[in-house]
Amino acid sequence: MTLHSSGTKHRILFDHQAFMMQRFGGVSRYFSELICGMRSQGMFTADLPAIQTENINYHRFILRDPSFSPPGYVQTFARRVLGKIIPSTKDIARNKRSIVEELRKGSYDLFHPTYYDPYFLDHLNGKPFVLTVYDLIHELFPEYFAQYIRDEMIARKRQLIMAADRVIAISERTKNDIISFYSVPPQKVVTVHLATSFSRRDQDPDGNQGVKPPYIVFVGTREIYKNFTVLIEAISPILRNDRSMRVFCTGPGFSAAEHEVFERHDITRQMQHVSVNDEELRTLYSGAVCLAYPSAYEGFGLPILEAFACGCPVLTSNTSSLQEVGGEAVLYCDPNNLESIRHGIERMMSEPDLRDDLKERGFDRLKQFSWESTVRQTEAVYREVLESRYQP
Repeated sequence: MTLHSSGTKHRILFDHQAFMMQRFGGVSRYFSELICGMRSQGMFTADLPAIQTENINYHRFILRDPSFSPPGYVQTFARRVLGKIIPSTKDIARNKRSIVEELRKGSYDLFHPTYYDPYFLDHLNGKPFVLTVYDLIHELFPEYFAQYIRDEMIARKRQLIMAADRVIAISERTKNDIISFYSVPPQKVVTVHLATSFSRRDQDPDGNQGVKPPYIVFVGTREIYKNFTVLIEAISPILRNDRSMRVFCTGPGFSAAEHEVFERHDITRQMQHVSVNDEELRTLYSGAVCLAYPSAYEGFGLPILEAFACGCPVLTSNTSSLQEVGGEAVLYCDPNNLESIRHGIERMMSEPDLRDDLKERGFDRLKQFSWESTVRQTEAVYREVLESRYQP
């Protein structure tokens, strides 16, 4: 078997999954940065067939990349027309067929799926694949999920982890969890940290998008393990004592259950949901008293790096990968202890010297994470797989 190449570069094929499961978010941002970073230099070229998606990262970075050349103008135009006249529920099936078509052609060297659907296994034709595992939340905290969702996710993940040539873990904690839970040989799993696309910001930007201090920011989704309700329980006395303090939340809009919690604690007017783009999110971070991130478990914790870049102090949990990312640049709390969370927020509010110190520590800590490093380390994994698979 010979190694297919295009010129001096080896072709890495990616798929649609991450770009279909979220309109924006960390996983699709990771793959957008990886794909664009690989195209800029190195011995690899990253390809993703034109897909139907509303994902912001795909449209903002991948399609606008001048080196991106989807498979034919006519084919691309036809897919976009179909996307307008065929219900979006069929987008996943169409995208899957597009990837399978590319796999069957075999004009690639290595496949890197972006999530855990094993649809591609029967179409690899002997080519290797690398899998990224983000966390083991379903395995370690099964009580947070409906049984059918949990069991299907674990079964898919297990199948792909066992079949993959290499597994990339986004933190050492996730690597250790994979090795422990799935009894995987340690040499099969490689840690490659993520990074942030936010550049360092020393001063607050002009304009505050109508968001005026003082406020705390909570970023992302609010699943049970994110401890959002626990945070609210912990800080509601602080909010009632200081009616000028607010909590701004990104991600999905508040649910009826969340509104009930706000009303029960008499803090409804202080809880604000905002939909923000990247620039607005930077502004939100920059003016906050702190990022409150008391998650019970994270595979990495990307908002910590975002906050560092914007000079936003961070209160986070002393669990999972969060210490690996935060180092000595954050204030830690016990995510299972209301008093610990409350005390952390009180310190952030009352100790400006602490906030200034954490801001400088965050800027320094941020230097240890970059997308360039993520790309180069990922390419090293590809190189090792290809060399071991195709060497004479």
